[in-house]
Amino acid sequence: MDGIAEIVSSAAAVVAAVVAIVAARDARRSAVEQGRETARQHEETKKQAVIALEALLTEQSHALQAWADEVIDRMSEAHALCGLDPRGMPEGALFHKRVELRWRLSALADRGRLFLPNTHTQERGLRKQAAFRGFRQKALDHVVDACKLLDHLTAEPAAYPGSDVANALIGARREFVSEIQTIIDPRARQDRLRVLAGRQQSDPTECSPGTVRMTAP
Repeated sequence: MDGIAEIVSSAAAVVAAVVAIVAARDARRSAVEQGRETARQHEETKKQAVIALEALLTEQSHALQAWADEVIDRMSEAHALCGLDPRGMPEGALFHKRVELRWRLSALADRGRLFLPNTHTQERGLRKQAAFRGFRQKALDHVVDACKLLDHLTAEPAAYPGSDVANALIGARREFVSEIQTIIDPRARQDRLRVLAGRQQSDPTECSPGTVRMTAP
């Protein structure tokens, strides 16, 4: 009986050892799989964060673009006003149109502060309201210049195309377009679209190639 008990005890020990080895192997395998899953989830989280950031930047870029489009339209309209002959218009029509354009451009200048805040706000104009402290960014300077130029638009023939006012309005518009182009950076946007399009072809789960990055001013 002692021999049988010893055999049974030895067999039990072997079984326990085998079970322990299998359990350890399964634990290692589970840990590896869990590590892989954690890494996959981490990469997916990073990818989703990039997509969310791209979407936010795209939304901001579209809003800035829409504002700039309207500024360009109003500046062009102001220049076109220089070509109107007040003698062929109802009395006061030129004045009313000038006033309307002026307040629209003034409003656009203030709306632009939501995209292009002043710089050096801790150094200058500390007695002013927060949005007006410091220095305006150059793009907004040109919008304000257009407002002031409209004050010089009169019913005199000197206001016709080729005059100082008309030429100055063209200059302000071109300077504005140049500043905004630097901020929006359409060339970098095109490069980014090409990169995203390439990723989309290699990995359909990548963010949409329609998203673009806005370059900070």
